[in-house]
Amino acid sequence: MPSNEFVRAWYSWQHCAEPVANFRLKRTDAPTYEIESAIDHLASHTYSLGSNLIGQGDWNHRKLASEELVELEKISSELESCAISETEKARFREYMAVTRALLERMAKEPASGGTS
Repeated sequence: MPSNEFVRAWYSWQHCAEPVANFRLKRTDAPTYEIESAIDHLASHTYSLGSNLIGQGDWNHRKLASEELVELEKISSELESCAISETEKARFREYMAVTRALLERMAKEPASGGTS
């Protein structure tokens, strides 16, 4: 059974808007297009991982969440070198902070016994 801390982090993450409009509208010339693509991919993985944890699936969510945290750090690094305003970066940072909190919580949840 997921912890209350996980449930709160999951709720916060689900109510935080993903900054991926350029990616979804296929604006490949946008300076954040690749970052948005990576965030969209990460969000998909995070959702699957969280859903599996809630359903008490057999994935090794601790290991997988730790791997996603590494990916999140790569995206964060790319963001910092992106030529956009600090105001625009703040939107991404907010989403990434909520995602980081969720993934860190997942990495601390009791193991469900899986290895995938």
